[in-house]
Amino acid sequence: LPHALNSLSKSLVGLLARQLILEGRIDACAPVVRYLPELKGSAWADATVQQTLDMTTGVRYEEDFGNPASGVFQYLTAAGLVPPPTGHAGPSSLLAYLPTVGKSSEHGERFQYKSVDTEVMSWLLQRVTGKRLSDLLSERLWMPLGAGEDAYVWSDGSGAEVASVGIS
Repeated sequence: LPHALNSLSKSLVGLLARQLILEGRIDACAPVVRYLPELKGSAWADATVQQTLDMTTGVRYEEDFGNPASGVFQYLTAAGLVPPPTGHAGPSSLLAYLPTVGKSSEHGERFQYKSVDTEVMSWLLQRVTGKRLSDLLSERLWMPLGAGEDAYVWSDGSGAEVASVGIS
């Protein structure tokens, strides 16, 4: 059985991002919307790539698993990782959900653990390279490591890969 890496998945996305920054394919100081114009009306509209990597964005989102109204449950529902609540009319995919996330504070002020920042970075990596996250992981990490077993990346109902917790 595949072993879910859960939040360790975030570190692998960060490693891929760092490789592409060092190669000059991504500018860490650039606004996220340079690469993802779909996020123009979202919290990431004025966030930099580095702030997103550092999880210092002022995104209106909390990972409070004790509060069903917390952003983490909206994220998990969109990703298909928890069943939608009765009457759910919100986004049903990651790429539909992320543009709806608003801003609550200035970027760069403080670190706050946010899975959604990793999902944005994964989308950005895929946009820059034209490759799926699973292919990037395979080509840049898994194969060079000489891994003896295949890895898997979960995907939502639309086929978007779940980057922050979905690597097994």
